[in-house]
Amino acid sequence: MKNRIAYVLMMMLLPAFSFAQGFVIKGKVPGIISGYARIDAHHHDGAAKDEMPEKIRIVNGEFELKGKVSQPEIISVYISTKKVNIFLENTNYSIETSFADLTDASVKGGTLNTSRLNYFEGKLSPEAYVRKNPADLFSAWLLKMYLKDKPDDLGRLYELLSAEVKASKFGQEVKAMFDPALKPALTGKPAPAAVLTGIDGKQFSWDRFAGKFLVVDFWASWCGPCRYFIPKLKKIHEAYAPKGIEFISVSVDDKVDLWKNAVMEEKMPWHQGLGQHGFSDAGLKTPFLFSSIPYMVIIGPDGKVVAEIDFYKKERLENELDRLLSENK
Repeated sequence: MKNRIAYVLMMMLLPAFSFAQGFVIKGKVPGIISGYARIDAHHHDGAAKDEMPEKIRIVNGEFELKGKVSQPEIISVYISTKKVNIFLENTNYSIETSFADLTDASVKGGTLNTSRLNYFEGKLSPEAYVRKNPADLFSAWLLKMYLKDKPDDLGRLYELLSAEVKASKFGQEVKAMFDPALKPALTGKPAPAAVLTGIDGKQFSWDRFAGKFLVVDFWASWCGPCRYFIPKLKKIHEAYAPKGIEFISVSVDDKVDLWKNAVMEEKMPWHQGLGQHGFSDAGLKTPFLFSSIPYMVIIGPDGKVVAEIDFYKKERLENELDRLLSENK
C-alpha cells in the first residue's frame, strides 16, 4: 500500500521535476546543405509560461533546441524544408537519420511521444488503444482529444484507466468533460465584463448589444480551425442576421496588426473586437471559462449567457439559435 501511494505521489510530482530540467532536442541529420531548425509557434492554455528557443542554424546536419514547457503538448519542429511532430515533454530527444528518411518516427525519446508513435503504427482506434493500454498516460490524452464530444463513451472509457492515469492532469481534464459537477458553466449567469477595441481603435462593451441576442465567436489570426469555420459562420450570419441576431468575432490575438490583417483577409460582415491581454490567463479566456479556440457563447437580451459552444459542438449553433428564437417569439 505504501509503495502504491509513493508511486502515485511520484507520478503527480514528475511534471514538476521535468519542468525544472526542461527539454533538449538534439539532431544529427546528414544531407542538409543549409537551413534552420525551429519550433513552430504554439498557443495553448499556459503557453505564456513556456520557454521556446529561437530558430538556430543547422551546421553539418547538427542542431540542438533547448527550452521548457509548462505542460506536455504536440509541437512541430521544422528542420530545413521538412517538418516532424513531437509530443513534447521536459525530457531529452534525439533525431539521427538522413534528411531523405526524416519522418516523425525518426524522433526518439519521451514517454508520450513513444506512445504516440506506437498508436499510429498499431493503427488502433482511440477506444481500442485505451482498452489495451489503460495505464498509459497517452490513453487519457486520446480520450481528451478524440472523444470529448461523446460524454457517454468518455465516461465509460475513463473508468478503464488506471488510478495513476486518472490522477494525472490529462485524466482530470477528461473527467471534467463528462462530469457536470466538475465543469464550471456560465449559462444562466451574466456575461463577464469585457472591454473590446474595434477596428477604428475605439473601445466598447457588451452594452452596445443590449436587448438583442448576440453570438460571440472567440478566435485569433493564428487559429486554423477558427478561420476554417468562418465560411460556415458567414452562411449562418446571412440566415439569422435578418431575424435580429447580432454577431461579433472577438479576437484573442496579442498583436493588433495580425488581427487587423486577418479581419481584412476574411472579410467578415459583422462586428469585430479585440480583447485585452490576448490569449493569456489575464485575458477573456479566464472569465469565459475556455482554454482553447474556437469557442462561442450566446448572450441574451438581458445580458446573461444562454449557450456555450466549444469547437466540437459548433455545429449546434444553428439549433441553439432556432431554439432561442422559438422561445422568444
